Amino acid sequence: MPSTTTDQEAGTLASTVFEQLRRDIVSVQLAPGEKLRIEALRERYGVGGSPVREALNRLSAEGLVWQQDQKGFRVAPVSERELEELTRRVEHCRLETHPDFFDFFVEGCQFKPVESLECV
Repeated sequence: MPSTTTDQEAGTLASTVFEQLRRDIVSVQLAPGEKLRIEALRERYGVGGSPVREALNRLSAEGLVWQQDQKGFRVAPVSERELEELTRRVEHCRLETHPDFFDFFVEGCQFKPVESLECV
């Protein structure tokens, strides 16, 4: 049986919320361990509860969100080792993708000796 327009719209909304939530988690706009309240997320993304719950379930399957019975959802915690690995991978990707940018950036910097820096 074909999906109705409402089902398609709900799927699109859930995908949009999924991407927004994922971005907010990865960029640490939502902190590791933070409780994710459906009502607050509805308001944040301007959608209903169903797309939020679907997005949270998808993120839970990816390991970015933890789901606890009767307690709701939380952003998955990140260990120091995982954070270091993520930072290393990001730096590797930056250097592999835009090595000329870093050369240009460093050439344009004017470095001062540490002794000449003032505390504000």
